[in-house]
Amino acid sequence: MEHIHIVLDLDATLVHSIGQDSTSIEVLKTDPQYSFLSDRSKIINVVDILDNSKKGKGIVTSFVVILRPYLKEFLNFLLDNVGKITIYSAGQKRYVRSIESQIFDVNNEIYNKKLVNVLTFADCEPLDNYLVKDLEKKGFPMETTLIIDDNKSTFSKNPDNAIYISAYTPNLSKEQVMYDDKTLLNIMDWMKENLPGCKDVRLLKKDNACKKIQN
Repeated sequence: MEHIHIVLDLDATLVHSIGQDSTSIEVLKTDPQYSFLSDRSKIINVVDILDNSKKGKGIVTSFVVILRPYLKEFLNFLLDNVGKITIYSAGQKRYVRSIESQIFDVNNEIYNKKLVNVLTFADCEPLDNYLVKDLEKKGFPMETTLIIDDNKSTFSKNPDNAIYISAYTPNLSKEQVMYDDKTLLNIMDWMKENLPGCKDVRLLKKDNACKKIQN
C-alpha cells in the first residue's frame, strides 16, 4: 500500500466537534457524570478561528471534539501502511490545525514524512451552496488517491476516488459517545483486501468499504 495516497476529511468523518462556552467546558471536565468523555474526546481552544481574523484580537472559541471509535487504530494503520496522507477539511485553518495536533503526533518522524499537506477552507472550491474538494485540480495522482469523506458534494468532481463514510455526529450523551461504531475498522479491512497491488483505485468497488467484510 506504499503507493497509496489517503486524503482525510475531519468533521463528521474522523471527529465531531461541539462548540461550548467556558462554563460548559469546565462542567464537562469536572462533573463525574461526564467522566466517560475522557477517553473519547479532546477539548480544543482556538484563538481567532476565522482565517481573516485580525491578529491580536484573542477571541477564543472552545470545542469538545469527540473522536470516532477506533480512530487511533485507524490512523496508526495508515501510518504503518500507506505512502502519503493529506488532511483536507472545509474548516478554518486554525481550527483544522488544532484538530490535527490532537489526533496525530505532529512531532512523529513517520507522520511528518508521510504528511503531504493540510488543506482547509481556502483550498475548497465554492460551487452553488457547497464546497468542492477537487483532487485533480490540486494535483493529486488520480490512480492512487483515495479521499474519505462524509459529504458527497465535496468529492462530486472525483467520485471514483472517494470512500463515502456515514456522518459521525453524536451528542454528548453517554449512549451516543460510547456507541461502538466500527466503521473505521471496516475501512481498514477493506483497504487490506483491496489496496495491495491496486494500480487504479478508481476501478475499485467502494460502496461496501464501510461495511463488515463477510468471509
